[in-house]
Amino acid sequence: MRTLGTVGEFTYIEDGYWMGTIDKNGKIHISPDLHYRTIGDFVDGVAIASQKIGNNVNLMSGLIDTEGNHISEFKYNFVEEWGEGYYKCEIGSKKNILRRDGTEVLKVWFNDVYKVKQGLFVIGNTIRKTKDHPTLYPRGLASVNGDILFPPMFNRLRWHDEVLLDFFYAEKDGKPYLIDKSGFIVDPAGDHLPKPLDGSDNFMWDGPKNTICDGCVFTDGINSRGEGCRKLQKEEFRNNVMKGVCDYRKTNEHKLSRKEERDKYDEKKAKDKASKVSDVYATSLVKDFIKDKLDGDIMKLTSFDFNELQGDEKYGNSGGFAFSPEKTSILKAIMTLTFTDAWPALTYDGFDHLDYEVAPVNTYLMLLGFPLGDNFKALREFRPSVDLLDRAWAFYRLCHTVGNYVVWPGGFSFCRDKLRRSQRYIDTYLQAIHFAFINPRKGNIDMLQVINKKKKAFDKYRSDEGFTEMCRKLMLGDYLDYMGKPMSLFYGVWSDQKDLTREDYFKAIEQYFDFCEEEIVKRSKLIAKRLMDALSMDSPIAEPEEVLTLQLPEKYEPLRSLPDDPEGALSYSKENRNALCFVQSYPIKEKETMPMNDTKAIIDGIHDSLGDNQGLIEVSQGMTRYGKQYVFSIVKSGREPSGMNYILTMHFVKKGKALCLKGEFEERGTTGVRDTTVYEYARRQELVKGIDLEGWMKDPYDENYTRGIRMNLSEKREYDHSFPYHPLSELRRFIDYIIDNN
Repeated sequence: MRTLGTVGEFTYIEDGYWMGTIDKNGKIHISPDLHYRTIGDFVDGVAIASQKIGNNVNLMSGLIDTEGNHISEFKYNFVEEWGEGYYKCEIGSKKNILRRDGTEVLKVWFNDVYKVKQGLFVIGNTIRKTKDHPTLYPRGLASVNGDILFPPMFNRLRWHDEVLLDFFYAEKDGKPYLIDKSGFIVDPAGDHLPKPLDGSDNFMWDGPKNTICDGCVFTDGINSRGEGCRKLQKEEFRNNVMKGVCDYRKTNEHKLSRKEERDKYDEKKAKDKASKVSDVYATSLVKDFIKDKLDGDIMKLTSFDFNELQGDEKYGNSGGFAFSPEKTSILKAIMTLTFTDAWPALTYDGFDHLDYEVAPVNTYLMLLGFPLGDNFKALREFRPSVDLLDRAWAFYRLCHTVGNYVVWPGGFSFCRDKLRRSQRYIDTYLQAIHFAFINPRKGNIDMLQVINKKKKAFDKYRSDEGFTEMCRKLMLGDYLDYMGKPMSLFYGVWSDQKDLTREDYFKAIEQYFDFCEEEIVKRSKLIAKRLMDALSMDSPIAEPEEVLTLQLPEKYEPLRSLPDDPEGALSYSKENRNALCFVQSYPIKEKETMPMNDTKAIIDGIHDSLGDNQGLIEVSQGMTRYGKQYVFSIVKSGREPSGMNYILTMHFVKKGKALCLKGEFEERGTTGVRDTTVYEYARRQELVKGIDLEGWMKDPYDENYTRGIRMNLSEKREYDHSFPYHPLSELRRFIDYIIDNN
């Protein structure tokens, strides 16, 4: 559970998808088990709430008391406060008014009901257009006692003065009427009187005094017959005088009229929307945030606690929702720029329209519970040590940093809350997503509904390869195995699980913290780097002028320099049961690099120099994510008495600086397993034929090249996932990381 904020005497809590309330003493008044998705502010013991009722897919709304008891029926699609202690309720396109005791005011439902003021409210219907008439919106008048004073019959109906609330102004067929609060109607235009003999109309104009024109700057254009002013023509002018309202009224030439203010507002609204659709707004907000909150250093983003933005109107605005980091304007802006290539048409405006949503990757709630004083509700029941409690608070803060957030299509994170508790951890949640992608008729029904509803977002990912691509783009690749399938990483227990022992509970916490602490920090750094790219910013950690630097995968351990190493060399190693990996980087001169844009020259040069026990695997060139031009070659070399060594040569150039990266990825342990396994598969598939092994070995760039030990079928990239510990698989993963993170 987590807290959502305090209103009055209650603190709102959330357990997964469902809300509840507790008081200052920790007593639960409304349990999340009642399945209320939203609970509004209580006013004199009454609040609007939405709840899952039975097997209904959609949430239903109604009124509740402070203990969660129903006051009204929960059959409404929507309920909101509507003035003077009354509530508007909706069922489909029809609307009504609710009293505080839950009873409905009107026996007949209408398409529109307006706010209650002085016990009265305007009602209306919508009559769709036909060949004979356009769409019509007739209006009428009703009372909170249930009486309909006038059925929908007027073209227009509203209070004459929204402040005084003295009487109603109405129009029917272009004629004005006045209605007092008792329902008495008068005809101020006097159209029932005969026309004067001189042919003039019945509009009497004695000057602007005591009219809406009094004090207006445009009165100097009104003649004695009231046939218009300096701004309006006759008909609109006279209608405004009759109504007592004029949007063009100005008492000062330098002051905006209501019409001008509205036009200015509409223009600003259109401009804001355009900026949010084009990422101009997101870019501007993130740049301001870096300046205001990070002292201009974007790398400080990696440790910034977004929970600290509560109450910050600019960056912590949650768009009308209770404050939570994932709802804040700044996190939506950051996610927009970071994951723009993951989802189609991902813009800040898409978050505002609930097309997309920001969601946490990992959560402290399942194991720790929500914060309560200086402890956590669940953790305190197991009597943690001081060190563990300190670690729990550090993890709580870490969960509110940028590396713990991701973007899903709108409504998708809701599916996580609908799964069994053990499936709400990110590893099992990804398993549920993968299963739904591959088994479109057997996956979780709520998840499948959202996937089908958001076809444009999900369609390209609904396969094994697509799922892997989605996770990579969302920086969730560390939750997948070498074949791109979601792994089981956590015990999957929850704090109030029956028969959960203290030992198992602490073991689950330690396992969860060990993985997530490293993973969240790693994702934070990657997000910061993607933002730098999106904002065209240089890293605040400047590279030395004489050399380039590289970020290597974290599992490569640094080695001590040796006397024979090149000047400025940095060496690293990694090993597994089948591979010993060694890499070394050092600065070189730009003229010493391989040709950056001529791979054919490199291939020809390697072919000329290969020995009898060597073969060419790959030559490639391109640009890293952050603008370093690169070229690399992979050559294999046979070892005695058995095994293979794969040699990487990779050069980088940026802004006149160059760097060489050398690598040796040596086969160890039982050798030849990959070759033997793939050969047998290829033989059965008749990809290899005859005693001369036709089809088994071939140079990747020249079919006529026959020297040395040419590349064989097993060394193709497509077999890497089946042999994750093979040195060639390790080498290619290393290259992919270098290109994607530098």
